[in-house]
Amino acid sequence: MKLRNLFILSLLASLSLVLAAISSAFYLRRQRLLSWEGVRRRWKYLAVMAGTTVAVNLLLFMVVFPLAANTGLQAASVAAAQPGGAGQMAVEQSSVTLQVQIPCAGHAPLVMDELRRVEGITSLAYRFPDRFVVGYDPAKLSVEQILALDVFIAFPAKPV
Repeated sequence: MKLRNLFILSLLASLSLVLAAISSAFYLRRQRLLSWEGVRRRWKYLAVMAGTTVAVNLLLFMVVFPLAANTGLQAASVAAAQPGGAGQMAVEQSSVTLQVQIPCAGHAPLVMDELRRVEGITSLAYRFPDRFVVGYDPAKLSVEQILALDVFIAFPAKPV
């Protein structure tokens, strides 16, 4: 995993833990247990609260966001969305894997939405944490033209 992605995941997980700690403090206060003795008495509740917070963050970043980026983006749906895509004859297809500097997996759908709009792109797939496999018709598009898209100003990319 790239260091920047790990940093953002850690930052968001830490923020979630801080918010869970605040929520736990309100819980302990309501139970009149807001003290170290109360923490010792309710340690199981606090451990479950912290554990689920970390688990949900990991689930979102490692499973949900990558799946959301790839949902419904098979080659047929991309080709069908382009002019003449449904009835085209078999075309030569090339592919390139791009390493895109996205802050986290949650930004993958933004990149994929922009790529999906480009005529000549025949398939897309996101690979955690920052790889995009782009299938394209070399008669209509080149790697240089793909890398020149506006989305890659905000999120720089390079072929790998």
